[in-house]
Amino acid sequence: MDKLKLNFITLWKLNDWGMYNRRDEAILWELTRRDSVESVLHVEHTTLKALIYRMLQLFRPSDKVLRNINLLHIKKGLSLKPVRLKDNMKYFIYSVVILYTGNSPFIKKMTNYLMNIQYHAINKYYCRAKKNIIIIAYPPSKYLSRAIMTIRHDLLIADFEDDTAERVDIKRRNEVIENYRKILPQCRWIFSTSPSLNEKYRNLAGQEIAYIPNGVDVNNFKAYHQHSYLKMKNQKTVGYIGIINREVDLDLLDYLLSCFKNISFFIIGYATEERLIDIKRLIAKYSNLHYLGYKCYKDIPDYISEFDVLINIKKPDHTTAGGESQKIYEYLLSGKPIVSTPVPPADRFSEIIYVAEDKYQFAENIKKALNEKNNDIKEKRKETALNNSWSKRTDDILFKIQSLLR
Repeated sequence: MDKLKLNFITLWKLNDWGMYNRRDEAILWELTRRDSVESVLHVEHTTLKALIYRMLQLFRPSDKVLRNINLLHIKKGLSLKPVRLKDNMKYFIYSVVILYTGNSPFIKKMTNYLMNIQYHAINKYYCRAKKNIIIIAYPPSKYLSRAIMTIRHDLLIADFEDDTAERVDIKRRNEVIENYRKILPQCRWIFSTSPSLNEKYRNLAGQEIAYIPNGVDVNNFKAYHQHSYLKMKNQKTVGYIGIINREVDLDLLDYLLSCFKNISFFIIGYATEERLIDIKRLIAKYSNLHYLGYKCYKDIPDYISEFDVLINIKKPDHTTAGGESQKIYEYLLSGKPIVSTPVPPADRFSEIIYVAEDKYQFAENIKKALNEKNNDIKEKRKETALNNSWSKRTDDILFKIQSLLR
């Protein structure tokens, strides 16, 4: 069994490869480090409009890393063959381009035909002559059923990331549940980001849903102090890193800015259009708020190293249901003080994280964090992060897959 070579295909639900090193990418990168894994292929669906947007991004100012990521997005969208990464010979990426998303029957039929051509290209150029092909599906996506039906594989499993049904309106919720109903019962094994997903969906899935938490990419986050970006002298800093969407509590941030006018607050991450307007409003109101925009995840360790306190201001409500904040594990590896709302996994690490139930406790915890002098707790945070690495998560996944293949 140990001599078998495994090949993986992830069917991801978004069009953002290389931008954030999310759960799906982190697992794939770790799999390429294993001798038992022959190759991995990341597949995501994208629209023609999104592909054109990537092309336009090349004409806008950006750093070299982001430019290279956009070039790869364009290349994998235009190529019929999966694109092999230059810096990892086991890793392939591919985009299935959706030409049309409207309701015209004729154009829709032609679009489906072109999608099938691309799925068969995966079979021809990636799956050919390979054995032990494992598909890891990431529902919900309306294209998953067609992809699974067409792409050759030996084992189908699913990574149930977040409770998407709780985060959308009623009409969309019904579509999401229907997608779960189609995909989950087909899977030999399902693992998820939260134990709550097992309680809620195991009957629909027809099996128990395993809990495999998020983790940290130790290889990326073990090196600090490569660059100095902030250049803040004799001033305390508080940093938040992550996507700024409706999950982020900007009212809480507003309160904190009013409480700590002598502390510099930094926000790093992609902001939705609506949230960007709110951030600009806060910047106009408070001179101690700085928004640095989106940064490549490879640069994040250097920013983390410069903050005195790290915060997580996600709302503990339906917008974060069934999920787990990956940034908490990345924060922990730095050893720095962390203040968070009670969202997973912060609620599980309350002995080493300052967890706040409301905005008043959050402000008090920031004061404590800024004055923290306990070196033992810093080391305990680092140790906790190392015990929750993506390497360990991948060990668990591979062990289960090998038992299924037996």
